[in-house]
Amino acid sequence: MACDDSGSVTLGSRPVWSQKDTTNWLTHALTEPESTVNLAKVRGSIENKSSTGAVKTRIAYRTTNDGSNFDAWTPLYTAGTSEQSNDGTTYGASFVDLLSAVAGKQAIQWGVQVININASTATELCSVTIKLDKRHT
Repeated sequence: MACDDSGSVTLGSRPVWSQKDTTNWLTHALTEPESTVNLAKVRGSIENKSSTGAVKTRIAYRTTNDGSNFDAWTPLYTAGTSEQSNDGTTYGASFVDLLSAVAGKQAIQWGVQVININASTATELCSVTIKLDKRHT
């Protein structure tokens, strides 16, 4: 993982999978919790490769006050936007203001949520890479 104070982080080529249904997103953590000090905005991009054909992914985060008790996973973008189906790349169109989300929180953890988009009961798989463009105050 490469990062500077206000710059980009690329979390690359991790295998992820869905549950065996089309209603529940399964979350895979991609980072350890990291400091929220001065974190203001993030723009995310997501790339899927080697998809089994019926998978959708989106970037998510969760915050914590103490590093062990976390809030629920939250999609970075509004549901239905900036999600990637099957192979390809989706680029975040805008920065998301995280000031209120991280207010009073010590750490943030990044991950990817995965869902099966086919009516089958199979587990769907792909390799995912996300890029986070961060801006600090």
